[in-house]
Amino acid sequence: MKNNKITKCLYFHYQKYRSDGSNTHTHAFKEHFGQLCNEQGIDFSVIAPTQVLPKEQDIKAESKLDKLKTHLAKWYLKDFKTLLANIARMYREIELLKAEQPDIVLTRYGGNTISIIWACRWLNIPVVLEFNSPSIESLTSDYRQFSYFKQLFSNQNVFRLASGAFAVSDEIVAEAKLEGIDKPFETIANGVDLQAFNKELVPINMPKSNKPSQEEIVIGFVGSFAPWHGVDLLITCFINLLTLGYKVHLLLVGHAKQDSRQLLARLNAADVKPHVTITGYVEREDIPRYIQQMDITTLPNTEDYCSPLKLFEYMAMAKPTVAVCTAPVISVMRSDMEGLVFERGDVQQFQAQLMKLIDKPELAVLLGKQAHLRVAEHFTWRHNAQNVMSLLEQVHQQY
Repeated sequence: MKNNKITKCLYFHYQKYRSDGSNTHTHAFKEHFGQLCNEQGIDFSVIAPTQVLPKEQDIKAESKLDKLKTHLAKWYLKDFKTLLANIARMYREIELLKAEQPDIVLTRYGGNTISIIWACRWLNIPVVLEFNSPSIESLTSDYRQFSYFKQLFSNQNVFRLASGAFAVSDEIVAEAKLEGIDKPFETIANGVDLQAFNKELVPINMPKSNKPSQEEIVIGFVGSFAPWHGVDLLITCFINLLTLGYKVHLLLVGHAKQDSRQLLARLNAADVKPHVTITGYVEREDIPRYIQQMDITTLPNTEDYCSPLKLFEYMAMAKPTVAVCTAPVISVMRSDMEGLVFERGDVQQFQAQLMKLIDKPELAVLLGKQAHLRVAEHFTWRHNAQNVMSLLEQVHQQY
C-alpha cells in the first residue's frame, strides 16, 4: 500500500548568480520551505549550482567570442547546444535521483531546464514545476529557431510532462495551462521574510559623501536597473522634482550591468549628482537597512506577469510605495489602500503620485502601515511555503 505522506523532497533550481532577483527568490524559498519540511519530519534537500557574483566579462562590452556565439546562434546552433546539455544533465540527474530516492521533486523551470522533468518521468517520480515567467514567445529578428525547439521548451509542453505546477501570477497560469489536462495548477504569489525585512531596523549608515541631508525626502529603488525596470522613468520624475524645488534624494540600490549604465548617465549632471546615491552590488542581508533609509519606495515598471519581490519587501518595511499598475501588483498592493499606482509609462501620473506622498506625509505613513499589515497577513514566505506544501501533498496523493 502506498504511503500518502511525503517523507523526502528534492528542490532543483539552476540559478547561478547571487546578484539576480531569482537568487533572492530561491534562497528565501529554500529557507522557509526547508523549515516547514523540518517541522513535518520531511527530508528536504536543494540541488543547485554554486552561487557566484557575475564575472567581470559579464558586465563588459561584448567580446569577440560573444560575437561569434551570437553569429552562430543565427544558424540554429544555440538550440542544439541547449538540447545536448539537457540530455547530458538528464543522465546525471537520473543517477542522483536513484541515489536519493525522493517521494517528490520540485523544480523552478527556467525556460530550458527540461532535464530534471525527463529524469523524473524516466524513474516515475512526481515532479512539480514552479513557473516565474511565460514561455519565450519572441526572439530577435536575426536569431533562427526551429519551431520544434520553441514548443519543446515551452511552459505548455513541460506542464504536460509534469505532475503539477504553480506560478507567481494568474497571467502565467493562463498562458501555460492546457485545456483537457486535469492536473493541479495553482497561483502562489511571492512573499517576504518579516524578520529580515523588519520595519524597526536601524537604517544603513551611509558615507557622508553621498548621505541625504535631514531635509531631503529619500526616494528609493532596489533592483538590477534592467531596461524593463523603468528606471529611466524614475530618473525623469526625480529630475523634474529637483527642478520644481523639491528637496529630494534618489537612492538606487543594486548592481548596474553594462546595458543599464547608460540609463544612469543623466544622474551625473552637476546639479543632480549631489542628490543621488547609487550603492552598487549589496549583499542580501544589507538590503533591508537600505530600504529603511528610504521615505518613499518605487516600482517604476515590471512585466505584466511578474510578482515583484521588491514590492513585498517595501511593504513589509511599512514604506509608502508608488508602483506601476499591473494585475499582480494591485492583487498585493491595493490602490489607495496600501500604496499608490500609475499607468505604465505615464511620467506625469508617476510624478503626481510621488508629489502626493511628499506633500502629504500623514498619507505616506498611513499607506506604509497598511502595507505592512497586508503582507504580514497574506504574503510572507511562510504563507508561500505552506501553499506549496499543500500543492505537493495533493500531487503526491493523486500520483
